[in-house]
Amino acid sequence: MFDFAHFFWMQSLINSFHQIKKHMKKPNRIALWMDSASARFFIPYQDLNSIQTLFSGIESQLRLPGETPNGTHWDNRSSSNEFRKDQREKELYKRYFDEIRQVLLPYSEILVLGPGQIKKELKNKLLKSNFFKLKTITVENAGTLSDRDFADWADRYFSTLDAGKTIISEPQILGLNIAIRPSNEKHSK
Repeated sequence: MFDFAHFFWMQSLINSFHQIKKHMKKPNRIALWMDSASARFFIPYQDLNSIQTLFSGIESQLRLPGETPNGTHWDNRSSSNEFRKDQREKELYKRYFDEIRQVLLPYSEILVLGPGQIKKELKNKLLKSNFFKLKTITVENAGTLSDRDFADWADRYFSTLDAGKTIISEPQILGLNIAIRPSNEKHSK
């Protein structure tokens, strides 16, 4: 015997799933490979041509003509400009981090790759901002990567992340049954 109450309940459940699906958004994700000289940005599962590069303007071990590690020498006069160089470098790092921050602002899941400590410094500066407190920022060590290796690393990381999440597909009516794709998680009895 056909149960109208059960049928209408199923229809309302299906409509609810459609409403949820309409409001669900894919997570905004970005991968960043950085060192002190440049930062490369990649949106997962995109073409390699989508990789964008931002240069810091910071040059390591730059010496002007006539300059020694201890200062600058002109004829008989000398001047130590280490303080000035440190201030200039701090300003360049601040500007570099601010530019990276502006690029990362719209994304909710951020993967940061690179050598050295600069990626951890960036994460600490980002987490001080209220805009990044609820975002997922993952930092991993990586040497110098080609564009292909960088894109592969990002795609692999985010696909692994997706594999661990429960995915509920759109419900389908099979008679009076609803088919829901089960998650990959093991259920304990």
